[in-house]
Amino acid sequence: MVAPAAVALCLGSLGTAQAATGTATDPLAPLYLTGNRAPATAAPAGDTPRDYVVVLKDHPSAVRTTADGRAAVAARTTAAAERGRGSGAGRVKALTALGAYTASFDTASLAAVRKDPEVLFVSEPARASATETWGLDRVDQRSLPLSNSYSPLLTGQGVHAYVIDSGINLGHTEFSGRIESGYSPLGGSANDCNGHGTHVAGTIAGRTWGVAKGAVVVPVRALGCDGNSVGSSIEDGIDWVISNATKPAVANMSLRGPANASLDYAVRCLAQSGVLTAVASGNDGGSCYDWSPGREPVAITVGASNSNDQQTSFTNAGGCVDVVAPGQAITSAWTGSSTASATISGTSMATPHVVGALAMYAQANPSATQAMAEQAIISTSTKGALDSGSLRGSPNRLLFVNGFGGTTPTPTPTPTPGNAVVNGGFESGSTGWSTSTGPITDRTSRPAHTGSWKLWLGGNGFAADEFAQQTMTVPSNGRLTYWIAIDTSETDPCTAYDRATVSVGGTTVASYSNRSRTNGYVQQSVDLSRWAGQTVTLRFASSEDANLQTSFVIDDVAVQ
Repeated sequence: MVAPAAVALCLGSLGTAQAATGTATDPLAPLYLTGNRAPATAAPAGDTPRDYVVVLKDHPSAVRTTADGRAAVAARTTAAAERGRGSGAGRVKALTALGAYTASFDTASLAAVRKDPEVLFVSEPARASATETWGLDRVDQRSLPLSNSYSPLLTGQGVHAYVIDSGINLGHTEFSGRIESGYSPLGGSANDCNGHGTHVAGTIAGRTWGVAKGAVVVPVRALGCDGNSVGSSIEDGIDWVISNATKPAVANMSLRGPANASLDYAVRCLAQSGVLTAVASGNDGGSCYDWSPGREPVAITVGASNSNDQQTSFTNAGGCVDVVAPGQAITSAWTGSSTASATISGTSMATPHVVGALAMYAQANPSATQAMAEQAIISTSTKGALDSGSLRGSPNRLLFVNGFGGTTPTPTPTPTPGNAVVNGGFESGSTGWSTSTGPITDRTSRPAHTGSWKLWLGGNGFAADEFAQQTMTVPSNGRLTYWIAIDTSETDPCTAYDRATVSVGGTTVASYSNRSRTNGYVQQSVDLSRWAGQTVTLRFASSEDANLQTSFVIDDVAVQ
């Protein structure tokens, strides 16, 4: 997803924001007001206390993937929240998984907290609202007309789907035996009194209307009965999911509000915590860059299509949309009874189709990262099916749910017959490949996927660029597959310091970073049909910064 150039809070710019504000003449941490992309030049006038989210700087101890790291974040957050209370803040609540806290501040206490050297930025809380059907029939086939059936290859079995919304109708028969009690930042139970969250959950995993009919749904009631958030309820709900998710896990956020720094940050940390996350672009018919969390580049942002394969006019469109899915006249579960249903439209209805697909992908790839899942959704999507005149800058990608396989294939150590890649298993050293110095190796400190040799990019701990490439002719209906294992010594879970890319014919088809760490090898698959019959260069490349290694280890490359 293309990051909005003007968004000051994309992680690559956080260091710039600190440098610009952390001077002797201007010691205050940046303040972001809802609807504005740039920091405010002054706090709102008046002394009536206002609600804010205070986000703390990460430290080397902030490795949220380990118990000790999470405990360190929680301890620092609790201490900072107490400092905020001591500065005069009211209604203080620590969000220990995010490394943030919420509170109400008057002018003096806000200024005091912004001087805390541990504070990265302060933001107003998000203001967001909820934005066998034909949709199921559409996403399991490549083209129209509809086949009047839905035949998924996977069910999402073993995956937990967290629905951050208005709750779920806990007694609905669509979820019998596959629903947990969840959490409500608003107090009380997570039972739905609006209907929106139930509809979303039904599309993700409902017995009748669900994409992934074997997944477990978990309600997080962050929107009230009127469909709107209350204070920092969304950030609170996200914090709970990060702390409590049973993995493999996916998350659905069919909501949107004006551009908001704390919501973007929370969604980013959710995705980078190992919960595969998709968000709605919103229903304002404008630019996706103007709304949160759709503008957040780490999340998978979803636009809506109709039954004629057109992106709907209400979709917030543009380059931050990753994929389009059915979102008009979608039938699913509702509130009011154990069998209630409703037919409604919106990007809110499109997003759970994608989250259902993510549950399928997570079933087959339980250790996959957000970056890998996003690449899988994009690479398996149907290209060119949508009416190009309806896109308004969105990509021509329609969700397809049967591209993840039914089981993880077992590769053989010898080249697969018909493989267009020479020496894709690297067992003949650098034969067939042009490389930088030494990335194809049989060193044992990083194992090969099969055999002894592999392509090991990075792993240096100092600034270095490495690559391996070869020229090949792409066969008809060609598909690139490879196995990748990523480990890192970087400790900041939210910033990409070291990167790797896979490109075909000069076009990047997959990208990774230190944020993409895996638990061993994970197979990746890329559709190369657009290059069928062409002679192109397949290139794997990496770039490390000056500190702390990240290893991108690749093996068993094939194009068939």
